[in-house]
Amino acid sequence: MNAVATEILHVLAWGLIATAVLIALTLAAQNMGWSRLNFPLLLGTCFTGRRASATLLGFMLYVLFGWLISFFYFLLFSLIGGTSLLLGVAAGLVHGLLFLAVLLPLL
Repeated sequence: MNAVATEILHVLAWGLIATAVLIALTLAAQNMGWSRLNFPLLLGTCFTGRRASATLLGFMLYVLFGWLISFFYFLLFSLIGGTSLLLGVAAGLVHGLLFLAVLLPLL
């Protein structure tokens, strides 16, 4: 296996791990009564009105979007030529602000 294939496997693995951690944190916040927001359900209801189907479809799309976002981060850091804590925080901040300002109102 060459270096590019290894990097892609790392991106897939860490993208899945990061998405799973984010889902776990949002579910924990819901169960503790801190939040009522359920991103997989919200995403799934864009495509179907049945709650059970929306939850499953939304979860699958959420994982796929998590992988897609991890590839965008990988490409960004590859084009820049390196990573740092400050660069990661800046990229995450821009990502979060774009999501809140542009995509969330569309849902």
